[in-house]
Amino acid sequence: MKLKGIKSAVRHYNWAEHATVMWDSENDEVWTDVFGGCNEWNEYHDKKIRAVLGKHEIWPGGRQTTMKEIRMACEEEAKEMLEGEEKKEEWAEIKEDEPECRF
Repeated sequence: MKLKGIKSAVRHYNWAEHATVMWDSENDEVWTDVFGGCNEWNEYHDKKIRAVLGKHEIWPGGRQTTMKEIRMACEEEAKEMLEGEEKKEEWAEIKEDEPECRF
């Protein structure tokens, strides 16, 4: 998986105390949303945009990340998305096979 913007995402994530790495599965772009506090967040209404890594540090200088860790998190999220689609297809097939209920 080749991710666009990964170096910048790592730099911003490691600099911030409160941050979330976001991934757009449609174009494999990643970025970091940086927040001033733990009660802030962004909402994305596109199901192709997923949060893959987050930190909300109480103490400055906390958890750091790497490009490898972000890439692995995106790959895991992609796997979960695929499994979710397969389950939807399975349920659709089961629903088609069920006789129609009439009351």
